Amino acid sequence: NPFDWATNWTGALAPLRTMSLTSTLTDTKQHQEVTGTPTDIHTQILPDFIIGVSQTERFFHAEKWMSNSQMNIKTQYKKVLTEGVSLENASTNGGDWRFTLVKKLDLFTTYTRTTDKIFDSINQVITSDSHGDILGVQMGFNVGKWRFTPKYDQTKQQTVDASGRLTVDQTSRIPALQVYADLFLPAGMKLPFGDLIVFSNRIRTTDTMSLEMKRSSLDELNTNTDTYRFTSTNDYEMTSNMRLTIGWSYFYTVNKVSSDANSYGYEFNSLLTIQF
Repeated sequence: NPFDWATNWTGALAPLRTMSLTSTLTDTKQHQEVTGTPTDIHTQILPDFIIGVSQTERFFHAEKWMSNSQMNIKTQYKKVLTEGVSLENASTNGGDWRFTLVKKLDLFTTYTRTTDKIFDSINQVITSDSHGDILGVQMGFNVGKWRFTPKYDQTKQQTVDASGRLTVDQTSRIPALQVYADLFLPAGMKLPFGDLIVFSNRIRTTDTMSLEMKRSSLDELNTNTDTYRFTSTNDYEMTSNMRLTIGWSYFYTVNKVSSDANSYGYEFNSLLTIQF
């Protein structure tokens, strides 16, 4: 903690006292020969930082309606030099932030931006220039014994070649809802001339509904689709020695260019476990 000494910092400065800094340096050299051709590869990752800060609600004097906050900031730069062949420079920058609102809503947000550029040392041109964005938002709350988690994920990736022509252009958006419950329904059965058998009757169920929307300006027939997906996993524990797991999933893909390319699929599975 770089501010461990600041014991007198309070108010909006107090979160800085919780700061943690993790730094990693990677430097590797590799030599290989394939069919008599030697190759030397030098990889460096610097900097590779993760900065964490908790109690961020104090920055905004929001302690009354915000709590349990944690922010992480990440940055990484990577260079891969293949002697006499190519030079690759890649970076990853982003972070995430989680907190609880009004002691009921658990929120999580994340964002990451990536870049990747490859320089051809032989022809003296940039053969690939990529950049991408990853965004995620999630909220969790309880309704009785049920846990609801709506979320949204978005990714965007683009790559151009030496002539500036797009070779990769893909955007994906996925809104989803996950529902989880851990239910106890204890019961018993009296055997004739025997003891009472107690069944734990514990049911854990996880159900997810999602819509994945893919869009691209390249190969539109195969990439511009909407996929509706439903999955369910149910774990039933009759006793501590017997457990039954049942799951199923179904998807339906709508092709935005041609309805003839629509498709669907489903899957069922079950597993009975008996322990002695």
